[in-house]
Amino acid sequence: MLEKLFRRFRQDNGISPEAETSPYINIEGLEGKIKVPPATDEDKQWAKKAKNATTDAVAKALHTAIEQGNNWRVWYLLNRPLKSARTMLGRVKQLGFDGKAALASGIQKAASVNNVTAAYLLLKYAELKKREELAESAEVIKSDPVRAEMKGQAVSGLISAASLPGGDVFALLVKTFTMNPQPHDAITDYQNILKQAAIRAGSEGNDAHLDAMLDNRLLSPQQFVQAYMESFFFEKLHGGEEITAQDRRGFLDWLAQRGIVDQTFVDEAKTVEVRLTDAKNTADTAATHGWKQSTRELPLSDGTTSKPDDSQVEVTRLDAKLGAVMYVFNLNAERVHRIRGGVAQEIPLNQLPEPALLDEARHFHESLRTEAPVLEWKKGEPFRLRFKAQP
Repeated sequence: MLEKLFRRFRQDNGISPEAETSPYINIEGLEGKIKVPPATDEDKQWAKKAKNATTDAVAKALHTAIEQGNNWRVWYLLNRPLKSARTMLGRVKQLGFDGKAALASGIQKAASVNNVTAAYLLLKYAELKKREELAESAEVIKSDPVRAEMKGQAVSGLISAASLPGGDVFALLVKTFTMNPQPHDAITDYQNILKQAAIRAGSEGNDAHLDAMLDNRLLSPQQFVQAYMESFFFEKLHGGEEITAQDRRGFLDWLAQRGIVDQTFVDEAKTVEVRLTDAKNTADTAATHGWKQSTRELPLSDGTTSKPDDSQVEVTRLDAKLGAVMYVFNLNAERVHRIRGGVAQEIPLNQLPEPALLDEARHFHESLRTEAPVLEWKKGEPFRLRFKAQP
């Protein structure tokens, strides 16, 4: 009966249900977990309805099948050929599996439920599709577009899967990434992307993901520590996720557990976290009260015009008698311009009648000049995290 089903519903995209070795996909150690079971009677009835499903219906059914672990249906849906058909009203609709956005979202879904079979089938689809494109092309290609395609699919999957719990899926993506050598001109770009993946994995406590990256040499120990330090400079990761002190703590704990950093580095990192957090809170509080960096050029008493520098900040306050009054402080020049109604009055800082306002200006300016963490390391010596004052 199953054989007849295969004849009736052809494997149009050519994806085998069996786990196979490939020069582009590395399933080492996962062979026993990648398996497509035979179709049940219920699957066969379902397949009849899904034979000519639209691309939207296929994508929705694919997510459901991945989530439920029904990998025969995953395999069947990926084998639905993408084609156009006309309705009775003459409209054109798309049928079958769209291996573009649906491919990436499918891998992400597989990672969220750790369905490594589904992830493998999706990667296999990407490989075979690229092979078909090359077979149909008359161009002479010196590079290996299939390898480039698989590396792109793997690194894209790593970013989305890093914050998800699917350890087997993440391992499959890591192994596939390392199986496809990086072009020399793309090494830095890939390393930056992988650092983002490491930060994501660490923020979610996915230590197994980080272990897979380290054990397969996606990043060196130094690059992992660099990723941790660089996380202080990112308010958000790709995708919009904010990075918090708690996120970094999970990453730091893993670095210590794997012996990449020692206790001194951990203590230094905690000091950096506190000082940068305090500075950010000060800056945020000041901003809510109207403070901001000023780029205004203002007239001086000698007829010249002041050029703004990095010590110039401003704020507008409402006065019960005077209305809106703007104060532009230049702390290096030790002067403030009080502007009301387009008229600017230059006042030395020591003569400002509102000393509390001067204190606010100084605190805000100091928060903008926060020291930046710098990684110090020499071969054979432990990593150290220091502060370097901004000029």
